[in-house]
Amino acid sequence: MQHFDALFHLILLPTDFFGACLGFTAALWLRHRTDLIPFIQYPAENLPTYRVAEPLFLFFAATLILYFALSRLYVVRFSEPVVRLLPRILWTTLIWWFSLIAYYTLIERTFFFSRLVLIHGVIIAAFLIILFRLLVSGAHRALSRRG
Repeated sequence: MQHFDALFHLILLPTDFFGACLGFTAALWLRHRTDLIPFIQYPAENLPTYRVAEPLFLFFAATLILYFALSRLYVVRFSEPVVRLLPRILWTTLIWWFSLIAYYTLIERTFFFSRLVLIHGVIIAAFLIILFRLLVSGAHRALSRRG
């Protein structure tokens, strides 16, 4: 089953990237459709469209993959449960979120177009990444049991 391990390691990269992109896209979609802070209405016309925000979300996802690689989250032993990786995933995501805020305030010298989209995007992305990793781990265990 060693040849399947390499395949499942490679599957983690695109699933994490897709989870991060989908998280930010869902957060922007939620922001366009709902009033997330009651009694305070920020007009949705001031938010960018998906075409404008898409390169930014791709950049966010690529930096998250870089942070995951630097914190060795892609060196996974499938024998250990995914639950043990959860604190590392959450801490790395938190550090990544702080670095995004620092980038915008220190280098760009502006705020992100919607801090609420940023917060919700990070939360949804972390949830989706954990969910996708659980699914990949479950598929790996099911295939390794079959032999």
